[in-house]
Amino acid sequence: MKSIGIDIGTTTICSVLIDASSKTLLDASTQPNHSALSGAQSFERLQDPSVILDTCTAMVNHYLESYSDIVSIGITGQMHGILYVDHQGQAVSPLFTWQDGRGDAATEQTLTYAGFLSARTGYAMAAGFGMTTHFYNHLNRLIPSDAASLCTIPDYIAMRLANRSTPLIHQSMAASLGMYDINHRQFDLAAVTSLGLSADILPEIACGECYIGKTASGIPITAALGDNQASFLASVNSEDACLVNVGTGSQISIMTRTPYQSAQIECRPYLGDTYLLAGSSLCGGYSYSLLKNFFEETLEQFGISPQISTYEVMNRMAFDAAAHAETLKIDTRFCGTRQDASITGSIQNLKITNFHPGDFALGILQGICTELYDLYTQFPEDVKPIKTLIGSGNGIRMNPLLQQLFASTFKAELAIPGIKEEAAYGCGLLGLKLRS
Repeated sequence: MKSIGIDIGTTTICSVLIDASSKTLLDASTQPNHSALSGAQSFERLQDPSVILDTCTAMVNHYLESYSDIVSIGITGQMHGILYVDHQGQAVSPLFTWQDGRGDAATEQTLTYAGFLSARTGYAMAAGFGMTTHFYNHLNRLIPSDAASLCTIPDYIAMRLANRSTPLIHQSMAASLGMYDINHRQFDLAAVTSLGLSADILPEIACGECYIGKTASGIPITAALGDNQASFLASVNSEDACLVNVGTGSQISIMTRTPYQSAQIECRPYLGDTYLLAGSSLCGGYSYSLLKNFFEETLEQFGISPQISTYEVMNRMAFDAAAHAETLKIDTRFCGTRQDASITGSIQNLKITNFHPGDFALGILQGICTELYDLYTQFPEDVKPIKTLIGSGNGIRMNPLLQQLFASTFKAELAIPGIKEEAAYGCGLLGLKLRS
């Protein structure tokens, strides 16, 4: 017997096939997410849900046509973002992704939309959070007239694959939208309605981990699990381990049995009665790709086309730069933070001796580590110190120097899981767990 896992990322979509008895990874495939749409405003980050659905459906069908013993399908992917669906479960809007910046626009009260919601509701809201996006759309009359519900993109894909007309979402996804009462495991309806928003458009929340329906051929589909939670499930086997993930963004997570919340640390529902404390960087691995783009743009101006991977050259230069002690101090918060979009990146300790491309590459990598470590210091004392540091995501997995920097920054040994497609594997594993 086998299980399928689908991870709907911002830039790629990954599918995996898992053996049910051994839990080994039998196959993995990654496709580019070519669903990006242009928006009318510069702050918009939109994707086409129909393109994503077609890609996911093709991935599932590929396995179903090749194997007759598939027993479950797990779904995960990017959290926070939303789209609107009608009464038939059809998308009637683009996906407003987690990177969408409308929540940072100023209201008439001079606060940003996210800032206004935080002050009004008491919840730490940010641009990109589904309820922030929804509030902006409500006030600016951008909600489609035929919208019956909202949900995340993994919820939408799970709903369509399961032949449902309404979304049924796991609490990990519900909490990512904002204004979620983690103690009562439901949206704070009083806070929602106080803003003039209708509670009727909110999706139904599943009671724990469950299947939400079946494909046309009878294969059960899980309620979509948040990608952070799915990666944690795949990577971490002990309660005293901490997970650092570097992809487009980056995150640091640790499991706890006691809810905890602060300005920069989210308490996210995990499995059963457990939680993940998570600190998130908006840039993360994207900051390294920004430097890559800078180098390639410079070469283009000189009429030079790189003959080898730019990342390979950057990694080599950064490794050579690490041999001396003049490391640049680069703040990689180039996209601001969830709490303050006005924060910018910076460069310190710039000298004649380290004004070289390799030093900038090294400084960016160290900055990625430092930003996550600063978030780690804000975790409650009862979950520190960590005994094991787990690294996931291609940003860490494909860069040995970044692995070394994480280990030295956190003063802990860094372990890399054997499974590369952590989120897809984790949600596929959940599908199997629900069968036992």
